[in-house]
Amino acid sequence: MRLRCSKPPVCSRSVKRFHASQLYKHLESLKRSTLREQTGGFEQRNLIGSPAEICERIRVYQQAGVTTLSGLLFVANTVPEMQEAIDLFGREVIPNFS
Repeated sequence: MRLRCSKPPVCSRSVKRFHASQLYKHLESLKRSTLREQTGGFEQRNLIGSPAEICERIRVYQQAGVTTLSGLLFVANTVPEMQEAIDLFGREVIPNFS
């Protein structure tokens, strides 16, 4: 599945933020060991984008029969950024699926 963005500027900012994160750096470091057999980019396997884009991706998973998503990690380099990401997800994504 390819990451498709309905609003490229939002998606571009989201991908840039992901690439600048400690999470991305950690995932990159695992490419030579734990993740060496995975193919495709991290962007295709993660929910990256605006709340609307993330909802769209979750709906694709729903249509494929997925009923549970777990192991959510929020991209942030500071505690306030993490809190903001969690709050935004809780306000604008979760209500669409509860």
